[in-house]
Amino acid sequence: MFGGPFDRSPGSPFADYNQVYAPYCTGDCFTGNNPNGNVPGAGPQQFVGYVNLDLFLDRLVATFPNVTQVVLTGSSAGGMAAANNASHVARRFGNVPIVAIDDSAPPLSTQFIPACYPKLVRTLWGLDNTVLKDCGADCPKPDDFLVDLTMHFARDPKHATGIVNSYADSTDISVYNQGGQACGSPPMTPTAFGNGLMDLRSTGGGKPNRFATFYVQSTSHVWLGKNGTTVNGVTLGSWLNDLLNGVYNDVGP
Repeated sequence: MFGGPFDRSPGSPFADYNQVYAPYCTGDCFTGNNPNGNVPGAGPQQFVGYVNLDLFLDRLVATFPNVTQVVLTGSSAGGMAAANNASHVARRFGNVPIVAIDDSAPPLSTQFIPACYPKLVRTLWGLDNTVLKDCGADCPKPDDFLVDLTMHFARDPKHATGIVNSYADSTDISVYNQGGQACGSPPMTPTAFGNGLMDLRSTGGGKPNRFATFYVQSTSHVWLGKNGTTVNGVTLGSWLNDLLNGVYNDVGP
């Protein structure tokens, strides 16, 4: 179904894992709780993904009472959902170790992305009462919270975070710039995007953080469903396998 490292063949990091797919249609990466949202130029929108995720978790926690590890992952908007909801999911599973893998939706600082973007999504999606509440004092900058939210989870000694991204992902750059255009910030450049990825790696690296990055020199978007992705002699599958087993490697540029 998924291809790449999610196949069931021997040697796949997820060969013997239960796999659950959570679809959504709320446009808020499972982070929102604003049932009265209004998108300029588009109209009313119920941003209630965070509430919906709790309904999924009600079922999942009950279905897998003896689980020993949870891997929370997604690609593109799903990658942002995985990174931003890691603490949310960890709270529901109690003491179970969580590995959050964000494919192609990197949390970057406003030093690199359009400065108004985080404020736009925070107010539109209602994040003050969802993921930012989960982050608490570790997210002191409500209008520049993306990196802080990721690091909040990465500092927990039970859990781990992995970031998979193209170094010049054209889709990610376009999405950030669409948000920036909507709220009046100048566009970011591919160079700024790449610098933001390196800043994220630098911020997350080193103890006590359990944090790893896999960067591909490419403009392509999403990698987890692709077969044979290799950077500097390291396959994405082997990097993932290391991540699941407590080895945190930075691969790529």
